[in-house]
Amino acid sequence: DPFFLDKCVVSTDPDSEETFEITEIYKDPYILKGEDPSDTSRWLSLLQGLSRDLGNWRKRRNALANIMIHMKTQGSGGLMRLKKKSSRTKSTSSVENIELREMALDAVSWNKDEVHFIQMGKLQVVQCGDTWARKTKVCSVHALLLVLGQMPNLQALEEKRQPSGDKPVKGGALVLIRDKGAGRFTTLRDPFFLDKCVVSTDPDSEETFEITEIYKDPYILKGEDPSDTSRWLSLLQGLSRDLGNWRKRRNALANIMIHMVSRT
Repeated sequence: DPFFLDKCVVSTDPDSEETFEITEIYKDPYILKGEDPSDTSRWLSLLQGLSRDLGNWRKRRNALANIMIHMKTQGSGGLMRLKKKSSRTKSTSSVENIELREMALDAVSWNKDEVHFIQMGKLQVVQCGDTWARKTKVCSVHALLLVLGQMPNLQALEEKRQPSGDKPVKGGALVLIRDKGAGRFTTLRDPFFLDKCVVSTDPDSEETFEITEIYKDPYILKGEDPSDTSRWLSLLQGLSRDLGNWRKRRNALANIMIHMVSRT
């Protein structure tokens, strides 16, 4: 089928100037190469320019998600929702924290002795898909970010720099859990395993960010305040970038295959 550029992302491989990648949303990516470097560059410039100009649907979708989250937070009609006083504290109790951690460990099926929890808190979540605006509601969830193996340098991740001399972690995952009330919890979806995820921001909004597991619908997330959102974003981006070496290996293999075909 044709690549409709309003639904495509065109990107370069930082390790190779000979090829570029085009990905239609929710479909497998293709790696392309021109007849020579200048031809490749010309194709890349044209396709990137067109896909960027036609991609305003993503901005509209993210803007609508921001409105939905704001209405969820403030109450319908933009008015502050009044809640009855409750004897139950808003903060998550230590007993609930233990239960949430146990649920997260069960969800990822990792060796408990090698797991570190590096961030826990609340997030507002909107799932995006072909019919998301009609069917999807904003959810408030418990979010748990955990890693397998070596505890990462959190300061380096938050400052968006490469940790020096640190042993790489074996895995990272984000688990989202819904509170059903009366002390009952359920996972919102399967864990986001960060070696298979892309975490990105909307340049027109600092209030939210997006996480996409490869070949699945993206989710738009928002923290409890701007600094909380920024911390979640930095940690998730850092871990997904460090764990995502499989993309480099995949692109390197594609370059080898193209080179072999061009020489035959």
